[in-house]
Amino acid sequence: VAIQRRIPVSPFNLLGQTTMKLVIYRNGGFTLVENVVTLALVSLLSLSFINLAILAGKMARSAREQLTASEIIEMKLEAIRGSTWGQVTSANFVPTQFVVTNGAVYTGTITMRKKPVTETYGDSLVEVIVAVRWNTDRRPQHLQMTTWISPYGFFASY
Repeated sequence: VAIQRRIPVSPFNLLGQTTMKLVIYRNGGFTLVENVVTLALVSLLSLSFINLAILAGKMARSAREQLTASEIIEMKLEAIRGSTWGQVTSANFVPTQFVVTNGAVYTGTITMRKKPVTETYGDSLVEVIVAVRWNTDRRPQHLQMTTWISPYGFFASY
């Protein structure tokens, strides 16, 4: 960058022969230390944003897998709820274990047992528990839903 400054012409010098031009040159660049510090700060900020993006991806995957497990459980419960009372109370109608593969491997169990109540409707009340297990990033996950079925209707508990 050149800075130019003219020295004014004296009124005694009418021809302007003694005018001078003063030119000062400055280097306007940054030093190596300034460049290294800037590069380190930009790298640190970039790494934090990259880590944030990775974490957001993992959380989205975990939420998607949990939603899939919830849909699997609801599908199994709806299949049982849609059955007749005779089918529900028969010994081999409902499988006790199942496996569903949808990106992740979901293993599940279905437990059906008589509800231990002393009321008169206790013989016509069955508790159904559907549990699903899967792994997300080598961490075990678990989701379970319970419902009670009777020939007169059903009650749900989450």
